[in-house]
Amino acid sequence: MANLKHLEIVLAGNSAIEQWRDDNVYEHFDLSNADLRGRCFAGLSLSGSNLEHADLSDADLTGCDLTNARLRGAKLQHAQLSEAQLQNADLTEADLTEANLEHARIDEADLSWAILRCATFRDANLHQASLINSNAEGALFSHADLSGADLINACLKDADLSDATLRDADLVNTVLSGANLSRACLIDTRLIDADLCGANLSGATLSDAEMCNLESVDLSEADLVDAHLIDSNLKNSDLHNADLTGADLRGADLRGADLRHAVLKDTNLTGVRLNNARVHSADWFEEQVDALQSPRDLVHLQALWMVNAAPSDNSHTEFVLIHRKDETSAVPAETD
Repeated sequence: MANLKHLEIVLAGNSAIEQWRDDNVYEHFDLSNADLRGRCFAGLSLSGSNLEHADLSDADLTGCDLTNARLRGAKLQHAQLSEAQLQNADLTEADLTEANLEHARIDEADLSWAILRCATFRDANLHQASLINSNAEGALFSHADLSGADLINACLKDADLSDATLRDADLVNTVLSGANLSRACLIDTRLIDADLCGANLSGATLSDAEMCNLESVDLSEADLVDAHLIDSNLKNSDLHNADLTGADLRGADLRGADLRHAVLKDTNLTGVRLNNARVHSADWFEEQVDALQSPRDLVHLQALWMVNAAPSDNSHTEFVLIHRKDETSAVPAETD
């Protein structure tokens, strides 16, 4: 339970807090389980305080110093935490539903199993934070720094991650369906088994990223240079104007994908499936094929796709893309 004397000191403001700390150098405030709903703690220095299971819903913690604070299981629904300092704070299982953490410092904090539904993290620093198994459905992370963050098994369904930095982040098995990742930085990001169905990655940078399920994802104009897309599901994805230079697409499913004006230089397309994929034209695709790999490479590539040869009568021509030691060509497939 909360120490009532500590609560009295905290409510008295920073002067009283600093005096108490001068007299109790090795102690921290114990406000655990306290009912602090709607209280104003704006600008207070509460670093290292024990606020476990405290009710801080609707509280004003704007600019509050909560570095190394213990907030496990705390109720922070609708709390104002903009510009708060939460570095290394323990927010495990805390409820931050619709809380405002805009411009907050949350780097290296633990938010595993936290409820972050519809919370605002715009321009927040979450560098190397842990959000394992957190529920951030509908949360706003635009322009946030999530570099090196651990989001394994997290739910980010319909979240806004536009212009966010997710470099070196771990999003294995993360739910990102319907999420907005436009212009996000996903360099070296791990997205294996992540659910990106219906996500928007237009203009995103995914260089050296590892991913698997990208069905129906908007990747238009995305930077996918050197991306690891082996066996990825890219069915019906929008890849027009995407840069896939050096990307590894071995075994990828690109059926129905939009590849118009995509850059495929040095792209490995061994075993890809391209039935009904949209390309700018057969001639354009052959130009891309010419730049795929060196003729010296012993690569055997066969892919099937449909090219609209005569839009006026809706007829189609089926092609087989063949890559051998000495040649790469697109030829009409034999019909039974």
